Amino acid sequence: MGLRTLARGEPEYVMACTGPAMDRDRAYHNGPAWPWLMGPFVDAWVRARAAGGGPFAAKAARADARRRFLGGLRSIQKETGIGHVSELADGDEPWTPRGCPFQAWSVSEMLRLLAE
Repeated sequence: MGLRTLARGEPEYVMACTGPAMDRDRAYHNGPAWPWLMGPFVDAWVRARAAGGGPFAAKAARADARRRFLGGLRSIQKETGIGHVSELADGDEPWTPRGCPFQAWSVSEMLRLLAE
């Protein structure tokens, strides 16, 4: 679904962005997964994986990254709003979508990764 904003073992970690506004504000950057962060993560992963291997290595690494990392984002498009990705998701299973259900930067990063 994305990258967590804080590791699960950290003292300030909050699994879900739920409850009253004050609780949601405290949780917002302390554990939930952000789908848009998959874009920069996949770019870095592809560069590291394909380093020195030329354009064919990069193309193969990008295809591998799509299989490995985008399944959660693609599946959520069928649940929270057809063709859309939410702003964030719980940091732990079942990674329930939270926040804005139609987040432009989450959708755009996924589409960018699928189009490259």
